Amino acid sequence: MKFTQIKSRLATCIAASFCMLFATQSWAEDWSKVEAAAKQEGKLLVYSTTSRTAKAAKAFSKSTGIAVEVVRLKEQELITRSYQE
Repeated sequence: MKFTQIKSRLATCIAASFCMLFATQSWAEDWSKVEAAAKQEGKLLVYSTTSRTAKAAKAFSKSTGIAVEVVRLKEQELITRSYQE
């Protein structure tokens, strides 16, 4: 590989790193707006076919302060409910 190719790839990596840095800051600001709006909504409703979702929902609620209601359904019921809503 030529030295100019290495420099070009290094410059690309540095530019990508800066883009990711600024995107992360913007993402964090947007997420705080999403959290505030979600708290005003009251609760997050999650439909699931597995019992593991309740544990994840509890952890999510604890870390964000957003109430989560998990409704466990069989696969066919979940599909039907998704189409209805």
